[in-house]
Amino acid sequence: RARRQGPELPIAAGIIGTLLVSPYINGFDLAALALAAWLVLRTNPPVWQKALLVAGYLVLALYVVTGVGLTVAFEFVWLLSLALLIKPQDHRVRTFPAPTRGRSRRVVVLPAYRAEKTLRDVLAQIPRAEVDRILVVDDASADHTAELARDLGVDVIKHPKNLGYGGNQKTCYTNALLMDADVVVMLHPDGQYDPSLVPSLCRAVEDGCGDLIMGSRWLGLDPAAAGMPSWKRLGNRLLTWAENQVLGLNLSEYHTGYRAYSRRFLETVPFAENSDDFVFDTQVLVQAAAFGFQVHEIAAVGRYFKDASSIGLRTSVVYGVKTLMALTRFVAHGAGLPCPWLTPREPAVTERRQPFAA
Repeated sequence: RARRQGPELPIAAGIIGTLLVSPYINGFDLAALALAAWLVLRTNPPVWQKALLVAGYLVLALYVVTGVGLTVAFEFVWLLSLALLIKPQDHRVRTFPAPTRGRSRRVVVLPAYRAEKTLRDVLAQIPRAEVDRILVVDDASADHTAELARDLGVDVIKHPKNLGYGGNQKTCYTNALLMDADVVVMLHPDGQYDPSLVPSLCRAVEDGCGDLIMGSRWLGLDPAAAGMPSWKRLGNRLLTWAENQVLGLNLSEYHTGYRAYSRRFLETVPFAENSDDFVFDTQVLVQAAAFGFQVHEIAAVGRYFKDASSIGLRTSVVYGVKTLMALTRFVAHGAGLPCPWLTPREPAVTERRQPFAA
Protein backbone atom coordinates (compact mmCIF):
# COMPACT_ATOMS: atom_id res chain seq x y z
CA ARG A 1 0.00 0.00 0.00
CA ALA A 2 1.23 3.51 -0.79
CA ARG A 3 2.53 5.57 2.07
CA ARG A 4 0.23 8.04 3.66
CA GLN A 5 1.17 11.64 2.85
CA GLY A 6 1.67 13.90 5.84
CA PRO A 7 4.25 15.85 7.87
CA GLU A 8 5.85 12.78 9.47
CA LEU A 9 8.52 12.11 6.84
CA PRO A 10 9.79 15.71 6.55
CA ILE A 11 10.01 15.95 10.36
CA ALA A 12 11.79 12.60 10.62
CA ALA A 13 14.17 13.65 7.85
CA GLY A 14 15.05 16.81 9.77
CA ILE A 15 15.73 14.86 12.94
CA ILE A 16 17.87 12.29 11.15
CA GLY A 17 19.84 14.95 9.30
CA THR A 18 20.62 16.65 12.62
CA LEU A 19 21.70 13.44 14.34
CA LEU A 20 23.90 12.30 11.46
CA VAL A 21 26.18 15.30 11.97
CA SER A 22 26.27 14.88 15.74
CA PRO A 23 29.64 13.47 16.92
CA TYR A 24 28.33 12.26 20.30
CA ILE A 25 25.69 9.88 21.59
CA ASN A 26 23.61 11.03 24.54
CA GLY A 27 20.13 10.86 25.97
CA PHE A 28 18.83 13.52 23.62
CA ASP A 29 20.13 11.55 20.63
CA LEU A 30 18.37 8.41 21.80
CA ALA A 31 15.06 10.17 22.41
CA ALA A 32 15.20 11.95 19.05
CA LEU A 33 16.14 8.71 17.31
CA ALA A 34 13.18 6.92 18.85
CA LEU A 35 10.88 9.76 17.80
CA ALA A 36 12.14 9.67 14.21
CA ALA A 37 11.59 5.92 14.02
CA TRP A 38 8.07 6.32 15.40
CA LEU A 39 7.26 8.98 12.79
CA VAL A 40 8.45 6.70 10.00
CA LEU A 41 6.37 3.83 11.41
CA ARG A 42 3.29 6.06 11.26
CA THR A 43 3.64 6.27 7.46
CA ASN A 44 2.88 2.54 7.17
CA PRO A 45 6.13 1.28 5.59
CA PRO A 46 6.41 -2.29 4.22
CA VAL A 47 6.66 -5.19 6.68
CA TRP A 48 10.43 -5.69 6.32
CA GLN A 49 11.02 -2.02 7.08
CA LYS A 50 8.77 -2.21 10.13
CA ALA A 51 10.84 -5.18 11.30
CA LEU A 52 14.04 -3.16 10.93
CA LEU A 53 12.62 -0.31 13.01
CA VAL A 54 11.29 -2.66 15.70
CA ALA A 55 14.69 -4.38 15.92
CA GLY A 56 16.24 -0.99 16.54
CA TYR A 57 13.78 -0.36 19.36
CA LEU A 58 14.64 -3.72 20.96
CA VAL A 59 18.36 -2.93 20.95
CA LEU A 60 17.61 0.51 22.37
CA ALA A 61 15.48 -1.01 25.12
CA LEU A 62 18.31 -3.43 25.96
CA TYR A 63 20.67 -0.50 26.41
CA VAL A 64 18.23 1.43 28.62
CA VAL A 65 17.64 -1.60 30.87
CA THR A 66 21.15 -3.08 31.08
CA GLY A 67 23.46 -0.32 29.93
CA VAL A 68 25.12 -2.62 27.40
CA GLY A 69 24.64 -3.48 23.79
CA LEU A 70 24.54 0.02 22.31
CA THR A 71 27.44 1.65 20.51
CA VAL A 72 28.00 4.70 18.38
CA ALA A 73 28.18 2.32 15.42
CA PHE A 74 24.66 1.08 16.19
CA GLU A 75 23.34 4.61 16.32
CA PHE A 76 24.72 5.45 12.91
CA VAL A 77 23.56 2.15 11.39
CA TRP A 78 20.03 2.81 12.61
CA LEU A 79 20.21 6.42 11.49
CA LEU A 80 21.32 5.43 8.00
CA SER A 81 18.59 2.80 7.86
CA LEU A 82 16.04 5.43 8.78
CA ALA A 83 17.45 7.79 6.17
CA LEU A 84 16.89 5.13 3.51
CA LEU A 85 13.32 4.66 4.69
CA ILE A 86 12.63 8.36 4.20
CA LYS A 87 12.61 7.74 0.43
CA PRO A 88 8.93 7.16 -0.44
CA GLN A 89 8.13 3.79 -1.97
CA ASP A 90 5.27 4.89 -4.24
CA HIS A 91 5.15 8.37 -5.73
CA ARG A 92 2.22 7.65 -8.00
CA VAL A 93 -0.87 9.78 -7.62
CA ARG A 94 -3.00 7.90 -10.13
CA THR A 95 -2.91 4.95 -12.51
CA PHE A 96 -3.91 4.95 -16.14
CA PRO A 97 -5.51 2.28 -18.31
CA ALA A 98 -3.66 1.20 -21.44
CA PRO A 99 -4.60 3.16 -24.57
CA THR A 100 -6.69 1.49 -27.22
CA ARG A 101 -4.91 0.09 -30.25
CA GLY A 102 -5.29 1.59 -33.69
CA ARG A 103 -4.18 4.48 -35.85
CA SER A 104 -4.17 7.74 -33.90
CA ARG A 105 -3.81 11.34 -35.00
CA ARG A 106 -0.06 11.92 -35.07
CA VAL A 107 1.69 15.27 -34.84
CA VAL A 108 5.46 15.75 -35.11
CA VAL A 109 6.87 18.84 -33.41
CA LEU A 110 10.33 20.28 -34.04
CA PRO A 111 11.67 22.81 -31.48
CA ALA A 112 13.96 24.77 -33.79
CA TYR A 113 16.70 27.33 -33.23
CA ARG A 114 19.03 28.32 -36.06
CA ALA A 115 18.16 25.12 -37.92
CA GLU A 116 18.23 26.52 -41.46
CA LYS A 117 21.15 24.30 -42.56
CA THR A 118 19.62 20.99 -41.50
CA LEU A 119 15.85 21.52 -41.49
CA ARG A 120 15.22 20.68 -45.15
CA ASP A 121 16.92 17.27 -44.91
CA VAL A 122 15.19 16.40 -41.63
CA LEU A 123 11.72 17.25 -42.96
CA ALA A 124 12.41 15.30 -46.16
CA GLN A 125 13.17 12.16 -44.12
CA ILE A 126 9.94 12.22 -42.08
CA PRO A 127 7.52 9.61 -43.51
CA ARG A 128 4.78 12.12 -44.39
CA ALA A 129 2.17 9.42 -45.08
CA GLU A 130 2.58 8.20 -41.47
CA VAL A 131 1.86 11.52 -39.76
CA ASP A 132 -1.01 14.01 -39.85
CA ARG A 133 0.67 17.32 -39.04
CA ILE A 134 4.21 18.66 -38.70
CA LEU A 135 4.83 21.74 -36.57
CA VAL A 136 8.07 23.72 -36.50
CA VAL A 137 8.43 26.21 -33.64
CA ASP A 138 11.22 28.70 -34.34
CA ASP A 139 12.63 30.16 -31.14
CA ALA A 140 13.41 33.63 -32.54
CA SER A 141 16.23 32.42 -34.79
CA ALA A 142 18.30 35.06 -36.58
CA ASP A 143 18.49 32.90 -39.72
CA HIS A 144 15.71 31.85 -42.11
CA THR A 145 14.49 28.78 -40.23
CA ALA A 146 10.84 29.90 -40.10
CA GLU A 147 10.74 31.05 -43.72
CA LEU A 148 12.25 27.78 -44.93
CA ALA A 149 9.76 25.73 -42.92
CA ARG A 150 6.85 27.66 -44.45
CA ASP A 151 8.25 27.10 -47.93
CA LEU A 152 8.40 23.37 -47.20
CA GLY A 153 4.69 23.28 -46.41
CA VAL A 154 4.59 22.58 -42.67
CA ASP A 155 2.92 24.48 -39.84
CA VAL A 156 5.14 27.18 -38.36
CA ILE A 157 5.11 29.28 -35.20
CA LYS A 158 7.89 31.81 -34.61
CA HIS A 159 8.53 33.25 -31.17
CA PRO A 160 9.06 37.03 -31.14
CA LYS A 161 11.79 36.48 -28.53
CA ASN A 162 13.90 33.52 -27.48
CA LEU A 163 12.16 31.42 -24.82
CA GLY A 164 14.76 28.66 -24.46
CA TYR A 165 14.68 24.95 -25.22
CA GLY A 166 12.07 24.17 -22.58
CA GLY A 167 10.00 27.22 -23.47
CA ASN A 168 10.01 26.10 -27.10
CA GLN A 169 8.71 22.66 -26.13
CA LYS A 170 5.87 24.24 -24.17
CA THR A 171 4.70 25.96 -27.35
CA CYS A 172 5.16 22.72 -29.30
CA TYR A 173 3.03 20.57 -27.01
CA THR A 174 0.34 23.15 -26.35
CA ASN A 175 -0.24 23.65 -30.07
CA ALA A 176 0.01 19.94 -30.87
CA LEU A 177 -2.86 19.32 -28.46
CA LEU A 178 -4.81 22.10 -30.15
CA MET A 179 -4.17 20.29 -33.43
CA ASP A 180 -6.15 17.36 -32.02
CA ALA A 181 -3.05 15.17 -31.60
CA ASP A 182 -3.38 11.76 -29.98
CA VAL A 183 0.37 11.10 -30.24
CA VAL A 184 3.04 13.82 -30.25
CA VAL A 185 6.61 13.11 -31.36
CA MET A 186 9.40 15.56 -30.56
CA LEU A 187 12.15 15.46 -33.17
CA HIS A 188 15.19 17.74 -33.13
CA PRO A 189 15.57 19.60 -36.45
CA ASP A 190 19.37 19.40 -36.43
CA GLY A 191 19.60 15.89 -37.90
CA GLN A 192 20.95 14.29 -34.73
CA TYR A 193 18.17 11.66 -34.74
CA ASP A 194 16.81 9.49 -37.56
CA PRO A 195 13.37 10.84 -38.65
CA SER A 196 12.41 7.46 -40.13
CA LEU A 197 11.81 6.19 -36.57
CA VAL A 198 8.80 8.49 -36.11
CA PRO A 199 6.24 5.77 -37.04
CA SER A 200 7.89 3.29 -34.64
CA LEU A 201 7.66 5.76 -31.77
CA CYS A 202 4.01 6.44 -32.58
CA ARG A 203 3.10 2.77 -32.79
CA ALA A 204 4.73 2.10 -29.42
CA VAL A 205 2.33 4.62 -27.86
CA GLU A 206 -0.65 3.31 -29.81
CA ASP A 207 0.10 -0.31 -28.87
CA GLY A 208 0.10 0.54 -25.18
CA CYS A 209 3.83 0.13 -24.55
CA GLY A 210 3.84 3.40 -22.66
CA ASP A 211 2.61 6.98 -22.54
CA LEU A 212 6.18 8.22 -22.99
CA ILE A 213 8.40 6.47 -25.53
CA MET A 214 12.13 7.25 -25.60
CA GLY A 215 14.48 6.79 -28.54
CA SER A 216 17.53 5.57 -26.62
CA ARG A 217 21.00 5.99 -28.09
CA TRP A 218 22.30 3.30 -25.72
CA LEU A 219 20.10 0.57 -27.18
CA GLY A 220 21.37 1.06 -30.72
CA LEU A 221 24.84 1.73 -32.07
CA ASP A 222 27.50 2.27 -29.42
CA PRO A 223 27.44 6.05 -28.73
CA ALA A 224 31.24 6.08 -28.85
CA ALA A 225 31.16 4.63 -32.36
CA ALA A 226 28.45 7.14 -33.28
CA GLY A 227 30.75 9.99 -32.24
CA MET A 228 29.44 11.03 -28.82
CA PRO A 229 32.29 12.80 -26.94
CA SER A 230 33.76 10.84 -24.04
CA TRP A 231 32.90 13.50 -21.44
CA LYS A 232 29.27 13.41 -22.56
CA ARG A 233 29.19 9.63 -22.31
CA LEU A 234 30.56 9.80 -18.78
CA GLY A 235 28.06 12.46 -17.72
CA ASN A 236 25.20 10.55 -19.32
CA ARG A 237 26.12 7.34 -17.49
CA LEU A 238 26.50 9.01 -14.09
CA LEU A 239 23.26 10.96 -14.31
CA THR A 240 21.34 7.98 -15.69
CA TRP A 241 22.56 5.85 -12.77
CA ALA A 242 21.44 8.48 -10.26
CA GLU A 243 18.07 8.90 -11.95
CA ASN A 244 17.44 5.16 -12.01
CA GLN A 245 18.24 4.95 -8.30
CA VAL A 246 15.78 7.71 -7.41
CA LEU A 247 13.03 7.34 -10.01
CA GLY A 248 13.15 3.57 -10.42
CA LEU A 249 12.36 3.65 -14.14
CA ASN A 250 15.33 1.43 -15.09
CA LEU A 251 16.00 3.23 -18.37
CA SER A 252 19.14 2.87 -20.47
CA GLU A 253 19.32 6.68 -20.67
CA TYR A 254 17.33 9.75 -19.60
CA HIS A 255 18.84 12.39 -21.87
CA THR A 256 17.68 11.61 -25.38
CA GLY A 257 15.82 14.34 -27.25
CA TYR A 258 13.81 11.87 -29.32
CA ARG A 259 10.48 11.19 -27.61
CA ALA A 260 6.82 10.41 -28.22
CA TYR A 261 4.00 11.32 -25.84
CA SER A 262 0.39 10.26 -25.56
CA ARG A 263 -2.28 12.94 -25.42
CA ARG A 264 -3.32 11.98 -21.90
CA PHE A 265 0.30 12.33 -20.72
CA LEU A 266 0.55 15.90 -22.00
CA GLU A 267 -2.91 16.75 -20.67
CA THR A 268 -2.07 15.42 -17.21
CA VAL A 269 1.53 16.54 -16.73
CA PRO A 270 1.86 20.26 -15.86
CA PHE A 271 4.71 20.83 -18.33
CA ALA A 272 3.93 24.56 -18.40
CA GLU A 273 5.35 24.71 -14.85
CA ASN A 274 8.67 23.23 -15.97
CA SER A 275 11.90 25.09 -16.61
CA ASP A 276 12.44 26.95 -19.89
CA ASP A 277 15.95 25.54 -20.29
CA PHE A 278 17.41 22.09 -20.99
CA VAL A 279 16.37 20.54 -17.66
CA PHE A 280 12.79 20.57 -19.01
CA ASP A 281 13.42 17.09 -20.44
CA THR A 282 14.53 15.75 -17.06
CA GLN A 283 11.52 17.26 -15.32
CA VAL A 284 9.19 15.51 -17.76
CA LEU A 285 10.70 12.15 -16.80
CA VAL A 286 10.47 13.00 -13.11
CA GLN A 287 6.80 13.81 -13.70
CA ALA A 288 6.30 10.50 -15.48
CA ALA A 289 7.66 8.65 -12.45
CA ALA A 290 5.70 10.78 -9.98
CA PHE A 291 2.39 10.30 -11.78
CA GLY A 292 2.78 6.60 -12.47
CA PHE A 293 3.07 6.71 -16.26
CA GLN A 294 4.72 3.84 -18.11
CA VAL A 295 7.96 4.79 -19.90
CA HIS A 296 9.27 2.58 -22.71
CA GLU A 297 12.40 2.69 -24.88
CA ILE A 298 13.22 1.76 -28.45
CA ALA A 299 16.65 1.79 -30.09
CA ALA A 300 17.78 5.01 -31.77
CA VAL A 301 21.14 6.16 -33.10
CA GLY A 302 22.56 9.57 -32.31
CA ARG A 303 24.41 11.45 -35.03
CA TYR A 304 27.24 13.83 -34.21
CA PHE A 305 28.51 16.24 -36.85
CA LYS A 306 29.38 19.91 -37.26
CA ASP A 307 25.87 21.28 -37.82
CA ALA A 308 24.20 19.15 -35.13
CA SER A 309 23.33 21.39 -32.20
CA SER A 310 24.93 20.39 -28.91
CA ILE A 311 25.44 22.02 -25.55
CA GLY A 312 28.99 22.64 -24.37
CA LEU A 313 30.80 21.47 -21.25
CA ARG A 314 29.82 24.44 -19.07
CA THR A 315 26.14 24.18 -19.98
CA SER A 316 26.31 20.42 -19.47
CA VAL A 317 27.63 20.88 -15.93
CA VAL A 318 24.82 23.31 -15.12
CA TYR A 319 22.36 20.85 -16.64
CA GLY A 320 23.75 18.05 -14.46
CA VAL A 321 23.37 20.12 -11.30
CA LYS A 322 19.80 21.04 -12.22
CA THR A 323 19.04 17.38 -12.91
CA LEU A 324 20.17 16.47 -9.39
CA MET A 325 18.05 19.32 -8.02
CA ALA A 326 15.03 17.94 -9.88
CA LEU A 327 15.61 14.53 -8.28
CA THR A 328 15.81 16.20 -4.87
CA ARG A 329 12.47 17.90 -5.49
CA PHE A 330 10.99 14.53 -6.43
CA VAL A 331 12.07 12.96 -3.13
CA ALA A 332 10.91 16.00 -1.14
CA HIS A 333 7.54 15.97 -2.91
CA GLY A 334 7.11 12.29 -2.10
CA ALA A 335 7.81 13.16 1.55
CA GLY A 336 4.96 15.66 1.57
CA LEU A 337 6.56 18.92 0.44
CA PRO A 338 4.48 20.48 -2.38
CA CYS A 339 6.01 21.19 -5.78
CA PRO A 340 4.01 22.99 -8.54
CA TRP A 341 5.48 21.01 -11.43
CA LEU A 342 4.74 17.74 -9.63
CA THR A 343 1.07 18.51 -9.08
CA PRO A 344 -0.94 16.99 -11.96
CA ARG A 345 -3.62 18.93 -13.72
CA GLU A 346 -6.92 17.31 -14.62
CA PRO A 347 -6.66 15.28 -17.86
CA ALA A 348 -8.70 15.87 -20.99
CA VAL A 349 -9.08 19.60 -20.42
CA THR A 350 -7.41 20.86 -23.59
CA GLU A 351 -9.94 22.18 -26.09
CA ARG A 352 -9.50 20.46 -29.44
CA ARG A 353 -9.32 23.16 -32.08
CA GLN A 354 -6.93 24.50 -34.68
CA PRO A 355 -4.03 26.60 -33.35
CA PHE A 356 -3.02 29.99 -34.60
CA ALA A 357 0.24 29.43 -36.46
CA ALA A 358 2.11 32.63 -37.17
